[in-house]
Amino acid sequence: MIGSETCTECPLCGGTPRKAFALHDGRIEMRCRACGVFFYWPLPSQSEQKAFYDAQWAGESSEYHAHYDDAVLEGENLKNNFIPRLELLARRGFSGNLLDVGCSVGTFLRAATERGWNVQGIDLGEAACARTAAAIGCPVHCGVLEEAALPNASFDAIHASQVIEHVMEPKRFLAAAHRLLRPGGALLLAAPIIAPSVYRTTHYVQKTLVPAVSRGREYPYPWAIHHPFHVYAHSPASLRRLVETSGFRVTHVRIVRWQSFSRLNTKWRVFYHLMNGLFRVLRTGMNMDILAVKT
Repeated sequence: MIGSETCTECPLCGGTPRKAFALHDGRIEMRCRACGVFFYWPLPSQSEQKAFYDAQWAGESSEYHAHYDDAVLEGENLKNNFIPRLELLARRGFSGNLLDVGCSVGTFLRAATERGWNVQGIDLGEAACARTAAAIGCPVHCGVLEEAALPNASFDAIHASQVIEHVMEPKRFLAAAHRLLRPGGALLLAAPIIAPSVYRTTHYVQKTLVPAVSRGREYPYPWAIHHPFHVYAHSPASLRRLVETSGFRVTHVRIVRWQSFSRLNTKWRVFYHLMNGLFRVLRTGMNMDILAVKT
């Protein structure tokens, strides 16, 4: 862990944070009073993150991806998330070279290739990179976007799905994306939503109701701040603010309620539907897509 001292200012905006009400693995959940972002403190180090993701794909630690399944990604996730994003890019006139950050097993890369994009991927886990490069037949870089040795202005679009919440230095991440995009290029982010109005309810459901019903069995981690390596969690307003102060103009925001990323979502479907009811009442959702253009 880094920054083990007391947190006195928000790592993103410098505002004053306050301690939230939950502890996870020795870390404290904080919320910035100024920008509204939630974050863990102390922050994990890059070496901790890399070891975690390597272990995930090597099968040594599978809690987060316990029911991760290619068929699910090829089905619901492709239909509900990846194809709509590619269609949005097409409607807005984007084409050419695309970089998928956090490309995982390559589902988005394959779909983009089928729609005429020249694709490359990047991922932190070495096993994921090797697997995806072999499966898709495209360049896949192993590492983080901030350190990628790629030419300036070499991409027409950058896609990062469920990535920004894992990044310890989001401003540096967005600066790297800005450098790699051509002028007017598209940045398409997808991230879980954390809304203060539902934070306490989701926390209660996850930490109290689900474990009580599960009786020791594995249970899902569907919400934005409840996995130790989701370093930051945003509302649509806080993520938009971060993106627009990093050299981009947001042109589209999509709020998504229930989504499926693994078998856990099917196994615990009842809880997702309960939360969707709450999301509808509070006019929020579980995930968001943000399309921005480089200015």
